[in-house]
Amino acid sequence: MKKIKSVDIAEEHIKNLIVKGIYKENDFLPSEGQLAQDLQFSRSTIREAVRSLEMRGFLDRIHGKGIKIVDNSVSVISQSIEDMLTQQGNLLDDLFEMRMLLEPYSAERAATLRSDNDLKILSNYLNIMESSTSMDDSYYTADLNFHIQLAKISGNNILSGFVQAYSNVLQDLIILHSQDSSPIEQRFHYHRKVFEALKAQNPKNAKDSMVEHLIAAQNNKFYKASNN
Repeated sequence: MKKIKSVDIAEEHIKNLIVKGIYKENDFLPSEGQLAQDLQFSRSTIREAVRSLEMRGFLDRIHGKGIKIVDNSVSVISQSIEDMLTQQGNLLDDLFEMRMLLEPYSAERAATLRSDNDLKILSNYLNIMESSTSMDDSYYTADLNFHIQLAKISGNNILSGFVQAYSNVLQDLIILHSQDSSPIEQRFHYHRKVFEALKAQNPKNAKDSMVEHLIAAQNNKFYKASNN
């Protein structure tokens, strides 16, 4: 059985306060110190929990102002889907089918709507992956954030909410895929192809490259073994 970490518990507390409207959308989260005092966790635990909730779309860090609570409608969608995935256990095939429906469209739409700043953000994630010599935490996080950022660029809050909702399961799949013995550059070259398609504003290539990436991930031998 997976041991529940204090960070996970703190994250769940904060998330529930957001979903229930105790912390209201577009307001700013209390300070790190105040949260630590209110929820009775260490400041380092609160810091990690907040960072995770940022990545999952519940919070948005505004430079010079603080941590803003995003639209609760997206948060509720995220919570509902994550609960379903958690409670029903092994749904890898269902998740891949869902990804195949959503993420190629996300990449296609992002190729049309992306800004120069969006490219800069994606490039930073790509650079982290390409400079990694091993599949460490920084690689996993960059890979996950690359996919989440594509959904955000699409401009569709519901689509973005779905992708963020299965982000925890997606991270497990990224780690699973990393067990493949193929050279590390073969694993991120799909992301590079998607990025180059966005840079060229070529929706078809962006969509096709994402489909190619997802098929390769599904054909991974470790994925197949875990799904039996």
